[in-house]
This record gives sequence, C-alpha cells and structure tokens, in this order.
Amino acid sequence: MQQTTDSTLDASATGLSLLCLIHCLMLPVVGAFLPFAGVLAEMEWIHKVLVLTALPITALAIIRHQNSKIGVSFILPAVLGLSLLLAAAFVEQLEELETPLTAIGAVFLAAAHIWRWINRNAVQ
Repeated sequence: MQQTTDSTLDASATGLSLLCLIHCLMLPVVGAFLPFAGVLAEMEWIHKVLVLTALPITALAIIRHQNSKIGVSFILPAVLGLSLLLAAAFVEQLEELETPLTAIGAVFLAAAHIWRWINRNAVQ
C-alpha cells in the first residue's frame, strides 16, 4: 500500500512540475499566436496555485522518507526545486528571473521525484 501511495505522490509531483514547465516556457510562445494563451501566460495566480499544490505533495514525500535510504539524495534536490519555485512565485524582487527560476526549480523537483520513484524499492 505504501509503495502505491509513494508512486502516486511521485507521479503527481512530476506531473505538476511538467505543468509548471509547460506554463512557464510554452504559453508565452503560443500566446504570440493565440491571444487567449498569452493571457494565460500572464496570470500569476496559476503559477502560485501550482506551487502551493506542489508544496504539500513534496512535504509529504520528504516526511515519509527523511530517515530512509533515499534520504538526502531525494530531499536536497526536492527542497532546492521547491524553494526556487516558491521564490519565483512569491518574491516580487525576482520577477525578472521568474521564468528561469521556475524552469530550474521544476526540473530539480521533477528529477527528485523521478529519482525517488525509480529507487522506491530502496526505501526501508
């Protein structure tokens, strides 16, 4: 049962990270051709909702595996990625860096969850 829950957590977190990347990188390009997509690209609340949704999923994964064999090798990139996503979404002084911070944060977070999913059998 725990393995199924862990797989669901990792799949959800990875999916959210991919949605962040798509929102951040693709909507501005598509917005040049479709005005409605351009409006979506500028909606700050979408980024904030994605980050606030990723926060409890990642926190639960970290809590479940803080003392496991996976430990730091999952927690460090997950916390780094989530921190970058939070900074990009909520620190107004970083507005000019929002796209690269979001992209890098989403990649770190997705990579951490994919790595944890691949190595879930190593969990004690």
